[in-house]
Amino acid sequence: MADMRELNLEQMEMATGGVLRQVNTGCSDKAQVRSSPTTGERNRQDSLVNGTMVDTVDDTLHFDDVSGRNFVKIRYTDKYNKQKEGWIAASMIGMKH
Repeated sequence: MADMRELNLEQMEMATGGVLRQVNTGCSDKAQVRSSPTTGERNRQDSLVNGTMVDTVDDTLHFDDVSGRNFVKIRYTDKYNKQKEGWIAASMIGMKH
């Protein structure tokens, strides 16, 4: 049987390739997760409440000319406890916007 141990935050970031960040909408609204780094009704994938922890896939920002916002790719656990990837406005997770 393998020896199991808990990873600290730094080890976890190295294992996932990203940085754990907390969703902060600044109000009671939910943050929209999108299937691509653009705004629009058709690419809405999920919504996350304040305090949800997400993992950035990398820190590369993608600028959306239509909304004037930067988006970043994230990994998160949905309400059905499934791991997913999507795009979120960088400002929602404390990154420059």
